[in-house]
This record gives sequence, structure tokens and C-alpha cells, in this order.
Amino acid sequence: MVQKKVLLCTGRLECWSGSEVVIFEMAQEFSKQNFQVDIFTYYARKEIKEYFSTYGFSITHHREIDLLNYDVIYTQQNSLSALLNETQIINMCQKGFPCIIYAHLSPFIDIEAPLARLEKKSVLLLLLIVLKQKIVC
Repeated sequence: MVQKKVLLCTGRLECWSGSEVVIFEMAQEFSKQNFQVDIFTYYARKEIKEYFSTYGFSITHHREIDLLNYDVIYTQQNSLSALLNETQIINMCQKGFPCIIYAHLSPFIDIEAPLARLEKKSVLLLLLIVLKQKIVC
């Protein structure tokens, strides 16, 4: 059986607060579901990066990530946009999109989740319920 892969995207892993806690807890839950967990961020403070690595979570800031390698992509703080380019979009249109989940953690919904106005408002709540029930995309 091929192991499923999830990419968790966030703007920063700088201090132990909202965004960092969400990414860490999601990484733990996906790991329990036997997903390979990779994390993309623009910036990760050394201490936080080391802490995540003790749990086996890979953190990268490199933008050469093939999104088609992932079954699920979770993005907050509009961080997925750094990985999207014309080639990625064409490949996904031709080969199929992974399950992409846009989330926002602040009142700046239009900046953090540009597609949020097209999605149902309960997407994040649904994600949390699904993870809690140990059912994944």
C-alpha cells in the first residue's frame, strides 16, 4: 500500500502561537493517520524547526515542490501561492488536483484564503471534524 502524503503550508513558524500550534497539531494527526507529513513555510525559527524534526516532520522553505506528489494540501496565510506557477497549474489541470484546503485564522480572509468566498464557510470546521473522526480526503 502506498503511503499518502500531506503538505501543510504556512507563512511562518516563528513563535509558539496560533499558526504554529495549528500546523503542529495537524501534522501530528495526519501522522497518526499514516500520512507522510511535509511542511512548507517562508520562515522557520531554528528552535521550532528542531522541535518539529524530533517528531519526524520535514520543514522546507524551498519553492520547488511538486504539488502533484501530495494527496492533501492544507494552506493557511495564503502560503500556497508561493508554490503555484504556470507549470504546476497546467500539470494539475491535466492530471488532477490534490485535495486542497484553504484556511484562514484571522479576519483577513480575502488575503489569506483567496478562494474562500467561493467555498462553503464550514470548510475549516469540517476539516477539524474529519480529522477528529480519523477520516481523511
